[in-house]
Amino acid sequence: MARSELAGEAADLIVGMSWFWRIHSHVLEARNWLDKGLMLAGLTTARRAALLYHVGHFAWMQDDFELASQREQESLALWQSLGAAGRRGAAYALSTLGMAYYSASFHVDNDLMPAIEAFQSSLALFREVGDRWGAAFA
Repeated sequence: MARSELAGEAADLIVGMSWFWRIHSHVLEARNWLDKGLMLAGLTTARRAALLYHVGHFAWMQDDFELASQREQESLALWQSLGAAGRRGAAYALSTLGMAYYSASFHVDNDLMPAIEAFQSSLALFREVGDRWGAAFA
């Protein structure tokens, strides 16, 4: 098996485990593995975008709203570069971006508009792709 294939499989495993780590609040373990995943060479755009999405979500869980916003913006840009194939991923990135903006607004300036706009964009994309769970979440 080629090195890039192994890196891809490792990234897929880390992304898959991220949902388990989130449900069980294993934030430090997740962040450790996600950081390692981002260092893998030869990742596809979608795999990198997925890893960044999860890094952002776990940063949000740790109240690191600045890092969460940065990683979700990076993830969003990558998902958007994939066109229609990246709409679902973009919806998830926008949802967590909204959460980061919302949480940060209480610590900074109480401006909720960036959060509302991110949530509305997320909801619209979830509806477009038929992701009912994502739409309910947004």
